[in-house]
Amino acid sequence: MKPRYPIKKYQGKFEAWLLVLYGRKSMRYHSKFLDRFFEYFPENIGLEQFGTADIAEYKKWREANRGTHGGILQEIKAVHRFYKWAIEDQELPLFNPCKGFIKRDPQNIVRRKKDSLRLEEYKRLLEAINDEPKLKSTIVRMVLGMKVPDIRPLNQMFRRMMIQAGMPHVTFGFVRKSMRNGLWREIIKNWQDTIFTEFGNNETCDSLLQETKLGGDSFGNIQISSFDEGTSISNASDNELPVSGISNQEPSSETQVS
Repeated sequence: MKPRYPIKKYQGKFEAWLLVLYGRKSMRYHSKFLDRFFEYFPENIGLEQFGTADIAEYKKWREANRGTHGGILQEIKAVHRFYKWAIEDQELPLFNPCKGFIKRDPQNIVRRKKDSLRLEEYKRLLEAINDEPKLKSTIVRMVLGMKVPDIRPLNQMFRRMMIQAGMPHVTFGFVRKSMRNGLWREIIKNWQDTIFTEFGNNETCDSLLQETKLGGDSFGNIQISSFDEGTSISNASDNELPVSGISNQEPSSETQVS
C-alpha cells in the first residue's frame, strides 16, 4: 500500500531545510538520528504509521543497547523536531508521536556554535552598513566570490558596526566562510537587490560595483560584473538534496537540550 506521507520524501525535505537555514552540522546531526530511528522500523514507510507505542519501543531498544539517558533523549528530540516541522511547516495532518516523551516542547532549534551566516543576520548586516559605501562594496564582492582588496583599514569600523547591530560574532572572516557554500552565495545574491531597494537604494549588486568610485584608495573605480554560478547542495553521499520550506526559525544545537 502506497504511504500517504513517504518518510524518505519528507526526511529529504527536512534535511535540505536544515542545511539551508542552520548549516551542514545541524543537518548531519539530525540525519544520523532520523536514519537510526526509521531503520529500526523497516516495514514502516510512511510518517502516518508511527505512534507513541513506537517511540516507547525504540526507547526500550536503545536502553537495552547501552544508550545513555541523555543520548536517547536527544535522539527522540530529533524525531520530535522532524514531526513538528512536518506538522507546522508542511501542514501535514499528523500526530507527533514523541509528545509524551518531551517534558517541554522545544520552540526553537538553537545552535550552539555560529558556524555560518543566517539570512536574517545578513539582512541586519546590510542595514548596519547601508550608509558606508566602502563596506557595502566589500561585502558585495565577498558574496559574488570576487577578489577583495585589503580589508584591514575597514576591520575596526566593521567590528564596531556589528557590535552595535547586536552581532559581535560577525567578522569579515565569518562572512567569507559563509560564502564558501555556493547555495548561500546564490540565495544572498538574490536577496541583495531586493534588500537594497527596501533601504531606498536604486543600485543592484552589479551597479553598486560598477558605479562605486572611491578615489584615492584601493576600492576606487570598481568595474567588475557578477556571476550566477553556485554549487549544488549535497549530503554526505554527494546526492543532491531538494530545497523547500525555507522559514526563519532559530537553528538547533547538536548537544544542547532545548
